[in-house]
Amino acid sequence: MLRFLFSDHGGEALELKNPLSMTLSMDEDIPADSVSVCFCGGMNIDGYGFLEISDGEEIIFSGIVDEVSRVISYDKDYTRVNARSMAAVLLDNESKPVFYNNLSTDVVFLNHLKPYGIKEYKGRNEYLPGSFNVSKGSTNWQVLQSFCVNRFGCRPRIRPDGTADFEGLKNDRDVVFSNKNGIKYISVKENKRLYKRLSSVFVKCDDGEYSSCIANPEAGDSETKRERYLDATNPFVTTEQAEKMIRNSNRDCYVVTITCPVRLTGILGAKASADDLDFSFDNMYVSSLRYSLSYSGESTVVTLRRKI
Repeated sequence: MLRFLFSDHGGEALELKNPLSMTLSMDEDIPADSVSVCFCGGMNIDGYGFLEISDGEEIIFSGIVDEVSRVISYDKDYTRVNARSMAAVLLDNESKPVFYNNLSTDVVFLNHLKPYGIKEYKGRNEYLPGSFNVSKGSTNWQVLQSFCVNRFGCRPRIRPDGTADFEGLKNDRDVVFSNKNGIKYISVKENKRLYKRLSSVFVKCDDGEYSSCIANPEAGDSETKRERYLDATNPFVTTEQAEKMIRNSNRDCYVVTITCPVRLTGILGAKASADDLDFSFDNMYVSSLRYSLSYSGESTVVTLRRKI
């Protein structure tokens, strides 16, 4: 059973029960998870700015309350609460302009995360050699993301329990969708988005010309060209980025969306496969999910991408 616990800055807690409806959205490309939940009647939660939702012993969401609205009509009376995960406080708060030398994981955490309610982090305490300038107007999320991309080669992730993961989205779970012997599903949509796939990337080399071409082997003999140009004479650009652009395009061109009649909230980033007579795949992962709860029951829409 889901528990909805609101708390204030002093630690005083208020639990609300029996929601009328709820939606929870998580996406690897969106830093902050979001939740919208409705309770019957007027709920006085003024001053309770933090929401934690748990499923048994597992915290599936924790974050700040963004909006509280009361709706009354001839046949309705409910309070809606909208909230975002703890990544929101990093997105919403501008960083003090500062210049660093050999910036470390610990310093990023102490200066840009901990003051805003992120209590701990996962990942190695590594240094980023050289200078790191935090310019006026940069958010704390931008500082965190820039450090992680340049030091660990990945985007950071704030976990549902509020912990910051400097080394990106990780999930050791392996989920199997099957109406025979796995997670049951209602529908499956397979989407081949060919417009997403790059055919080649031309790279500008030291000779001043775009003389190097990185071709996409998966594009084959397609007559439709989708080309990009990359200036590798820029010291912040490498030829490896061209290969990454092609890999990412191959990942994004094939998407599977599965609707399941159950609650699936801990599988973002998990390896995914399917094993049914008319539908099977492997080497995919959970890219996003949207869980819904209403009077008619619960369901989760899961979006899968190819692992690259």
